[in-house]
Amino acid sequence: MSVLLFSCQPQGKNKAQRSVEKVTSEPGRTDDWARMRECAAQAERDAKSVGWDKDALGWENHYSSKYERCFVAVSWAGPHDLTEELYDAFERRSLATCGDAFAATVDADGASTPVSRLVCDDFIRDRMAH
Repeated sequence: MSVLLFSCQPQGKNKAQRSVEKVTSEPGRTDDWARMRECAAQAERDAKSVGWDKDALGWENHYSSKYERCFVAVSWAGPHDLTEELYDAFERRSLATCGDAFAATVDADGASTPVSRLVCDDFIRDRMAH
């Protein structure tokens, strides 16, 4: 007994290429992709110049289309707790510091507002997810 299998594939572009074209052809999506690449490149430069790549437990970047900003979340091991910090990569300024002993967010004028660890963690999570 023989089994003969046929597959119909469209000529030209593969599924992944068509998918990328579909995403990047939507209004605003091309700009977001470019901003994501710029954000990643800026975060790499910041990590090297500030020393996150050597001193921090870890860091990650995220371009937020909701806030139209490039954020970097950095994790540090302190003597008594784990500290998470959120930075604006292009402005190179701290936006939040979340530790067990101290948690605060920073407004556009640089004023620090003490908050609970939970509120601070939510602040970072929101910016890194949207």
